[in-house]
Amino acid sequence: MTESWGEILYQAVATIAALVAAIAILNFLYNIGEGEPRVPLAALGLAAIIWLGGLCCRSVFDGSEADSHPVRH
Repeated sequence: MTESWGEILYQAVATIAALVAAIAILNFLYNIGEGEPRVPLAALGLAAIIWLGGLCCRSVFDGSEADSHPVRH
């Protein structure tokens, strides 16, 4: 079965969000070693915003739900 454009876009955006979150976590771990542990809230917030954007794109571009509704005249 072929995946919809919404699902493909969601997977791409979720991967980017995971990379942003992973870099933020690695930065936090590096800062612990330097003696200045700071939680990168801005980067984690950005990852959350990117993921939510992908979730919205999946629901907007997913054609399976739109095909299941009857046409009203």
